[in-house]
Amino acid sequence: MCSRAACAKPVTECASPVKLIDTASSAHIWADRFDGALDDIFELQDQVASSVAGPIEPELRQSEIERASRKPSDRLDAWDFYLRALALRYQYTEESISAAISLLERALAIDPSCAPAAAMIGSCRLHQRAHRLVQLSDAEIAAAVRLARRAIEVGKDDPDALGMAGWNLSFFAGEHTRPQMSSPAP
Repeated sequence: MCSRAACAKPVTECASPVKLIDTASSAHIWADRFDGALDDIFELQDQVASSVAGPIEPELRQSEIERASRKPSDRLDAWDFYLRALALRYQYTEESISAAISLLERALAIDPSCAPAAAMIGSCRLHQRAHRLVQLSDAEIAAAVRLARRAIEVGKDDPDALGMAGWNLSFFAGEHTRPQMSSPAP
């Protein structure tokens, strides 16, 4: 994703159109215009940030779900388990999180290289720990960390898997530094 803004600066005011564009498809995702006084530019910055984040998150999630649905896979049964777990994960109940983990484990039994499934197990464990739904064992935490590392290794082109894996490693392993990329950024 790419965000682009331009600012036309009269003496005391700023008018800033902001657009969010999917860089892979060049599709226009979201746009708005923000006006404010330059003497309180940080207030304008906060307004833009809060206005952008809220409305686009559901659209981004839906985009990723649609992208995932179009993703070709030789192991459609594993992918089906992942998609069903994705729906359960966002119900945010103790039962739905546990059911999601079971489906994700089944997906990984079929396709151990399914990066989103590997990363989402850790995401579910993180939710369980953060919301005190269950007492996680050391083995469950170690598995979440191991699966996060696997997701990073096999899911280099999957932003959701990488994002979830990064959160998991930060939360469970205290690894807060940026991982080294195997190829230079463009």
